[in-house]
Amino acid sequence: MNDRDGDQQADGLQDVGDRTSLVKADETEFFFLNHAYLNAYIQLLKSIRQHGGLFLLTGEPGVGKTFLLRKLESAAPDNIKFISLFSGELDYETLIKILCERLGVNEIEPYRASKNTALKEYIKQEDAEQRTSVVLLIDDAHKLGEQGLAHLMALFDWSLPDHQSPRIVLGGAPQLEAMVARIGADQMIAARRLDVRLDPLAENDVAAYISRQLSAGAASEVNPVFSRWAVQKITRLTGGVPDLINTLCQRALAITHLKGKTTVSMLAIDQAAKEMMLEAEENNTEGVTLIPWAKHYVPDPPQPTEADFVEP
Repeated sequence: MNDRDGDQQADGLQDVGDRTSLVKADETEFFFLNHAYLNAYIQLLKSIRQHGGLFLLTGEPGVGKTFLLRKLESAAPDNIKFISLFSGELDYETLIKILCERLGVNEIEPYRASKNTALKEYIKQEDAEQRTSVVLLIDDAHKLGEQGLAHLMALFDWSLPDHQSPRIVLGGAPQLEAMVARIGADQMIAARRLDVRLDPLAENDVAAYISRQLSAGAASEVNPVFSRWAVQKITRLTGGVPDLINTLCQRALAITHLKGKTTVSMLAIDQAAKEMMLEAEENNTEGVTLIPWAKHYVPDPPQPTEADFVEP
């Protein structure tokens, strides 16, 4: 190997070494934008702006529900006031206490009835006097349980006109939809309910997602670090769940760097998947084969950008 080849390989190793850490999951400024996320965001914000109701955002763990909810909160217009709780480890009593504290509601007596009444009056006055829509946003709402959710629904007056009707956004696992249905909510709530499902990334979005995560390390292209074969395998192993993609890629990058390689191999991905115990899911998949993208690749539509997150 001549000096030039050695320099090129050293540069490649340094490049891979710089990319062993993808963007952390809690860095919301790197919120991944694709058409499914954008559509979910627009549906929720448009509905919240137009009328009150019960708005559910559900999806498997790790698909980005919390990211989307935070984006929804940060991009809301001035006439929408969010009261957000991003911890689902709450019982109903604690939930009401936190809501009163966040809203600045003074409690005369430490009883549930007093708190409920105070909250109802505050929300009515906020809507009527200040022309501000108060939106209660709870992430991981399925952890409240059916009883807690039922108490929450009963807290609000759903007979109010649309512009004064309560606005509640609940994020959670897919079972949240069934839990709310089993509560037996009345027709007024059912008529104002919106269910939005956030699905895992499609295969054609995974490469763009990995590229975006790697861009924090001064690289805007997936190749040559991850080949299209590698991206396709990552998609199959993770099911398109961003959190799993992050973890799998980080481990595969670290393995590649330790072995002195410049490109993430299929073996490195297999080893990383084995450490995460993902290989069993792939082995149980019947009738699935890897297709070389070079022969069957169709250009994808352009990905949305931050500019697409405008007020609908």
